[in-house]
Amino acid sequence: MEVLVLNTSYQPLQILIMRKAIKLLAKNRADVIKSIEGKTIKSCYINMPLPSVIKLTQYIKYQRKPLPYSKKNVLIRDKFLCQYCGGKDGLTIDHIVPQCKNGESTFENTIACCKRCNTIKGDKTLKQSGFILSHQPRRPSPFILMRYLKHPEWEEFLYC
Repeated sequence: MEVLVLNTSYQPLQILIMRKAIKLLAKNRADVIKSIEGKTIKSCYINMPLPSVIKLTQYIKYQRKPLPYSKKNVLIRDKFLCQYCGGKDGLTIDHIVPQCKNGESTFENTIACCKRCNTIKGDKTLKQSGFILSHQPRRPSPFILMRYLKHPEWEEFLYC
């Protein structure tokens, strides 16, 4: 289970596994903002509701690193839909400018694509293949994984 961590300004910082979130709570470095209904943690020292959202007690400056390029992050950015036909089956990654024509593996040059469309396009450019993109690819924000993994309790905190 994951826990959303907020700064003192209620800005989403990251997602932690439950064990690390409980350590922050036990050391009084965070407070529970929202908990999971009906579930508690019991030990000889602690009896508290299972957290879903926690807020740090001290503000920290957090320099967010850019999201690393990966197939998984491209698929999440494109909502697991083929950017040519909108299909969901057999997704892979397609290079808009093919690698054989010096196309790089970057967020701006790759999209989610079904195997059928990828086979039809082959090593052609968009103009040569006649395909049209559903949206222009760009580097996703670091919050994209938070939106992908979000729980209903996180809804009001993920304003980005």
